[in-house]
Amino acid sequence: METFREFLREYEGRFREKLKLAGNDRELLKALELLYEQLFKEEIHKDFFYNLAVSYARRGKNLKPVLTEVLLTLVRDFSEFLLGRLQNVGVSELKELNNLTRTSLELLEEVGKAYAQYLEVAKTEQKEVKEAPRERVKVLKGSPVLLVFSYKGLPIYCKGKAEEVTEDIVGITLTEKCLALPVLGAGDVLYAKSKELPKALKLQLVRKDKNGVLVKVVGYEDAFDEKREHVRVEPQSPIPVYIPEKNAFGKIVDISAGGVGVYSDSQLANENESLTLEFTLGGQELKVKGKCKHVRREGGGYYHGFEFSELSPREESVIGRYVMERQLQILKELKALL
Repeated sequence: METFREFLREYEGRFREKLKLAGNDRELLKALELLYEQLFKEEIHKDFFYNLAVSYARRGKNLKPVLTEVLLTLVRDFSEFLLGRLQNVGVSELKELNNLTRTSLELLEEVGKAYAQYLEVAKTEQKEVKEAPRERVKVLKGSPVLLVFSYKGLPIYCKGKAEEVTEDIVGITLTEKCLALPVLGAGDVLYAKSKELPKALKLQLVRKDKNGVLVKVVGYEDAFDEKREHVRVEPQSPIPVYIPEKNAFGKIVDISAGGVGVYSDSQLANENESLTLEFTLGGQELKVKGKCKHVRREGGGYYHGFEFSELSPREESVIGRYVMERQLQILKELKALL
């Protein structure tokens, strides 16, 4: 691993040249920067890139071409690096090259599977259906399904197969490990997507075991992640935010590259009202403009959904990196529960 780390230290400038492939896509840029850091630490989070690939697919984008060029170029350049010092190359260096090649192919395979599966399901989602006719649910039996569950704002995707199907109860056997399984509880809402269904199927968990879940059908509905352009995550603890125009404080309870959810005891804004949001993120002080898109009563207070406007490159970078790193933290937390 030491030889590969030495290569990465020398390679950083050329790797940053490759980041130009991301164009103006700051989310992808941050993901590639995190990939470089993960390679250096030899700690690749394939679940993170799987989720990112699905997030891109639902926005009509394909993550795989850019990721393929970056990784395959990295493998080629590391091979050339070893050839340049051939006399010092031993078994350990060849193992490092083999590990990099294997990791790259596994990561690309995971991203490819995510994209292909999403497209297959999306082909059937043209029909607008508000309620799930029970007879349609029965066609699920024996079919692969993609389960979607929200944990701390992050969509978690699990693969399964519908085995037991009645009018309103579906038994799903998991075909791969499911990070959401440890935190799922009776009554929790999740969604199932399948090429057999015109839209995502809204479900409620009845019970679970290590092999799968038994769920009650609620109806057809757009999955929560389909409605968002950006993935939102909950911070480890609510982030204090000050709104100078109102001389009032609130707490950021979820955040994405596109906006924040602010909770407060009293209503801070009306719909379409633009306000200044001052808060600290990752040790960086931010002062950004946000337009209130919606307000709703929640608990004993109010939830405000703000959309960012006029973000500077620095603000985009700070917020984008925080969201990416928070996604990784959440995935690590779930893995630790398995």
